[in-house]
Amino acid sequence: MQTYSHPNRLWHYAALFVLFAAGLYAAVTTGSVSGRILNVGTGQYLNNARVAVKGTELVAFTDQTGSYRLAGVPAGSVVLEVFYTGLDAQQITVTVPPGRALEQDVELTNASRYGADGTVKLDSFVVATSRETDGEAIAINEQRFAPNIRSGCAR
Repeated sequence: MQTYSHPNRLWHYAALFVLFAAGLYAAVTTGSVSGRILNVGTGQYLNNARVAVKGTELVAFTDQTGSYRLAGVPAGSVVLEVFYTGLDAQQITVTVPPGRALEQDVELTNASRYGADGTVKLDSFVVATSRETDGEAIAINEQRFAPNIRSGCAR
C-alpha cells in the first residue's frame, strides 16, 4: 500500500514551521521594559510621561500611577528616552534580557529649578531688622493706644 501526499500539504507544513520558528525567534530576541516615572522635586508619579526606545518606533506613555510598559523591545543594550514637559529629559542605557522583562524606574527633575542633587534653590534674599526709635513715631504710638491722652489746645 502506497501513501500519497498532496504537494500543497507539504507547503502548508513548511509554512507553519517557518511561522512557528519566526515567532519563537522573535520571543527569544525581544523582551519587555516596564517601570514608573517619578518627579523628584514634587515626589509625585507622572502621568503621560513619554518613554521611547531610541532608534525604534517603540513608545509608551505613563498612566495615572506613573507606570509604563514597552513590549517587543530588542534584546541587548538599548537606550530609553524619557521625556516630560518642564523636566530634564533623560537617556538611560539598559540591557534587555531576551524573552524576559526588565524593570526600570526613572526619576526626573529640573536641575535649573531643583538643583542637580534635588535640593530646591531659591533666589537670594536679605534678612534685615530695624527698630523704630524715632521720637515722633513713639509719641504717635503712645497717643494712639493711651486711654486718656488728648491732642490739641486746652480751652
